[in-house]
Amino acid sequence: MTGKKPCDPTFDPLFEELINDVTRLTDVEIFAEFEEEGANPAMVVADMRELIQLAILDDGKARLARAKAAVQQNRSRASHNRRVIGIPEKKALLERVAANDPKLKSRLTMAARNGEGITEEEMSSILEDLLELGAIDDTGNLI
Repeated sequence: MTGKKPCDPTFDPLFEELINDVTRLTDVEIFAEFEEEGANPAMVVADMRELIQLAILDDGKARLARAKAAVQQNRSRASHNRRVIGIPEKKALLERVAANDPKLKSRLTMAARNGEGITEEEMSSILEDLLELGAIDDTGNLI
């Protein structure tokens, strides 16, 4: 069945009976039928395994493509909702958040950073974390 046409319900009892007949057969009986028709049972089994593996692979690829599309859609939606802010605004926002969070404040001090200031990349990363945690909103306001 290709799935292009809906199944005719008048054939359902026939299909059920055929399925029941096949499932009642032993492997030996099935192999004997293949041999009667001139087919090599080992080749039929190998072909069936390959078809099943291809179906599994195709399904996995389709699921991966859907997941990638969903991730891209989320990234696209998230990037449209956020405004770009400069370094001075990022510093001010982090200082505002750190004023209410002693642990964050200690992470941002020069002593905790071996005498080096925080980089823009680190500021952006911390702000992304705060946004994901719900500590700030998309505009940088404390929640």
